[in-house]
Amino acid sequence: MADTTSSTKQPCGFASTGCHTGTWEACDLNGKKTAWQVLQQKCQQRPKKTLSAENIRNALATFTSRLKEDATKDIASQATIYLGESDSNGCGPHNGKLCVDYSNAFKETGRATGIYWYKELTTAAVELDKLTEAQSRLHLGIKTLEDLARQARQLYRMITALPPASPNNSNKTQAQAEINTKGQKAEKVCNEALDAAACSKLKEQGCHFVDANEKGKKCTLTKEAAEKEAKAYREAEGKDEKTNTKCAGKEQKECETATECK
Repeated sequence: MADTTSSTKQPCGFASTGCHTGTWEACDLNGKKTAWQVLQQKCQQRPKKTLSAENIRNALATFTSRLKEDATKDIASQATIYLGESDSNGCGPHNGKLCVDYSNAFKETGRATGIYWYKELTTAAVELDKLTEAQSRLHLGIKTLEDLARQARQLYRMITALPPASPNNSNKTQAQAEINTKGQKAEKVCNEALDAAACSKLKEQGCHFVDANEKGKKCTLTKEAAEKEAKAYREAEGKDEKTNTKCAGKEQKECETATECK
């Protein structure tokens, strides 16, 4: 530590009450507090960089590059690795020279502890890297969700812009099934006539008596009558389909007054 040989020794490079014995460790509590307040004010006047892992590592690299080594000294008792200017006493009291001894951090006994603040800043840089990575993942996740939401809105607009769906194959299949069912009902009415006399009474409903052989005698629906039933049903279905197409997209009130929808 720099000081003078007079009674106004300055361990920090400036006068501080209670710090006149020559070393920082010898300063009393109030003296250290006063000295720290001065140092803090000086540090606040320096330009501040953005807090980042890169800036922390750059600052640590600058500190390391300024450390000096004196291989002629005995690390056990003298300053061999220090910051600033040393004198023949190894970072001892000297007029006009500032010196901080870091030799203890490189001794066998002090290597595990190292320089406390240096290790803390190194850890802080690692944690900042983790934070930056987590923030990047978060921003990516938010962007992905925004893209999905935009795609969903586009899909919704496309669907709502589509014209009304026309009858599909399932509707046509259902219509054919209903035709078959109606034909079966007409055939059943004919089959209930057990003889030619009873069958002749159902002639207007399309029934006729078949007597190709004794076993095949029965009252059945004529081919013409069956085709007529199917044609009539298909025509009715076609009319309904056209009406539905004309009415598609109309509001309820408009549909109630439109003649083609009735």
